[in-house]
Amino acid sequence: METCFIPLGRKGNRHTMIDAADLPLLAPYAGYVWNLHTSRKNGVVKEYARCWNGGKPVYLHRVLLGLLDKPDVLGEHENGNGLDNRRSVNLRVANHSQNNHNVRRRKTFRGVYRAGRRYRAIIKFHGKQKSLGTFDFAFQAADAYESAARELYKFALTPGQALMLAGAP
Repeated sequence: METCFIPLGRKGNRHTMIDAADLPLLAPYAGYVWNLHTSRKNGVVKEYARCWNGGKPVYLHRVLLGLLDKPDVLGEHENGNGLDNRRSVNLRVANHSQNNHNVRRRKTFRGVYRAGRRYRAIIKFHGKQKSLGTFDFAFQAADAYESAARELYKFALTPGQALMLAGAP
């Protein structure tokens, strides 16, 4: 599918990508200046294309997904690039769970937190939090978390992991 680039801001130093077939969806915004919106939360920088309409922000990905009048429905960039607004390869409608699954996290072990000089392993299941203990090393806490996760989240294992648990060669 053919890709179009839309300049952001009056200078047009940065661009956002959309599918050429989606250009007619932007007709109501002809003459608007799409700007680069940058947000920082928990050390993560996100960039989106947006314009202003009647004093309210209008995000490009929500226009393309038809979500302007649906505030409870999320639009998601699968590859994490908020400036890649191609519906054919990157945009999708998502619920909160799907959107949170696609969040890029810090490069630490899942379920492992610092506890002074030691590491604590914590797992959450059905809205309840369970401490798995404290350990001298992060990898030990990660092993404890992984063992508990295998027991609790059997439904979430990949096919290869499921075969390993079943004892397949």
